[in-house]
Amino acid sequence: MKISIISDTHFGYGWESRRQEDTFIQAQEAFENSRNCDLILLGGDIFDERTPKPEVWSKALKVLSIALMAPKSKVTLIDSNVKNKISPIIFSGIPVVAIHGTHERRSKSFVNPIQLLEKMGYLIHLHGTYAIFEKNGGRVAIHGMSGVPERFAPEVFNKLNFKPIPNAYNILVLHQSIGGYVYSDDEESVLKLSDLPVGFDLIIDGHIHWYKETKQKNLVFPGSTVMTQMRKVESEVPKGFLKVDTETKKIEFIRLKSARKFFFKEFNINDLSSNQINEKIAHEIQNILRNSFDREPIVRFVLKGEKDFELDLKHLNRLYGDKIIIKVNKKLKIAKRNLQYLSEFKKNRKSITEIGKEILENNLSKTFKEKINFDFYDFFELLAKEKLDESFNLLMEDLEVKNDNEN
Repeated sequence: MKISIISDTHFGYGWESRRQEDTFIQAQEAFENSRNCDLILLGGDIFDERTPKPEVWSKALKVLSIALMAPKSKVTLIDSNVKNKISPIIFSGIPVVAIHGTHERRSKSFVNPIQLLEKMGYLIHLHGTYAIFEKNGGRVAIHGMSGVPERFAPEVFNKLNFKPIPNAYNILVLHQSIGGYVYSDDEESVLKLSDLPVGFDLIIDGHIHWYKETKQKNLVFPGSTVMTQMRKVESEVPKGFLKVDTETKKIEFIRLKSARKFFFKEFNINDLSSNQINEKIAHEIQNILRNSFDREPIVRFVLKGEKDFELDLKHLNRLYGDKIIIKVNKKLKIAKRNLQYLSEFKKNRKSITEIGKEILENNLSKTFKEKINFDFYDFFELLAKEKLDESFNLLMEDLEVKNDNEN
């Protein structure tokens, strides 16, 4: 069986910018190049936001439809613990199996984009579940754990207790940080290599945006199809996806030809004046533009030092902005207090939703003198959408239930 593994397409990233088409162009190449496969596996963060814009949905569905309209795959679903949720539409072309990532995660009472795609018949959504496929007597079992908050990942993973299915090629797909491969201030809060089960033919982890194949526990990071983080490693490792042949056990990385070229330039500015810094940046841009590109390349400058300076970015964009996308970051020494704050913020790995939820929970707990037993994520999302009546009703409903129980 031939399986295409595509991860972190981040549909909608860079919307309303010069890069708003990148996610769709590059994912489309990956899907078109997967038309000769029997299955397509998506490793999470298909969308960049929990509630994508209708315009993003429209373009994303056009890409995902490539699998539905491809020649009918000869694979059949022979077993799954979510079989009653699976639409027959999925098998009209190449079946797609997916997990949701951290960008799509929503609280339990809300439908996330990947669950919605499953209801629409575009894919099979796995979270703590499995699906077994068969073709010509060969079997592939895909097990999935969608993205969960890092601090809960080890506990959730252990509870799911994944085990390979006998007489099948077993793939486990995750969307989490794994200690040793992603930096973390608190290594206890992420999955470790030792947590991963043995006996799987392949363990796929999304979330990490650059391709890496390890020799330990058959762990592979397919990387993203689009650049969102602009790290140095992304200027060195190309964007692409994987093709796996379960019979030969060959794993092939397919490089995307449509990926926008990215350059990472880092230099120290301590001994340079503001004019010299501007001249150096202009010189680097000119060197890049000596080459030809299908689309405007991106260059990120990281300027390191102990002094501040004046950067004439408007002038640089006037000269070169129609030919290249320029990003500049100042990596200067900052006040110790701010550095400690940023370190703590990164250590806690809290999203805006999590921060808002905690503030609400603390305030409401003080107001009502004891914690209210309901999902603050739901409450926060309703407030964020300015659904004040619904959020108030949700809060009062919980209080009424609590009071009834106490009387």
